[in-house]
Amino acid sequence: PSVAGPDLIPLRERGVPTVDIALDMTAFFDHMHSANDTLDKVSPADFRISATAYVVATYLAATWPGAIAPGGTR
Repeated sequence: PSVAGPDLIPLRERGVPTVDIALDMTAFFDHMHSANDTLDKVSPADFRISATAYVVATYLAATWPGAIAPGGTR
C-alpha cells in the first residue's frame, strides 16, 4: 500500500489513488520548506530519475488492463 506523506494523506483517506515511489531521499530535506527551497538546489540527475520514475508509474497506471485494487494488487 501507498505510504504517501502528509501532503497526500487527506486525498488517500477519501479514496483518491496515490503513488509512493521509493527514491533516494538523502538530500531531500536539506533545503525543504526553507528560503533556499528552490529548483536550482535540486540535482539535475536526481530530478531526471524522479521525473522518469513518476512518468513510468503514471503510464503503467493509465494503461494497466482492468482495475488496480488498493495496495497495488489486482
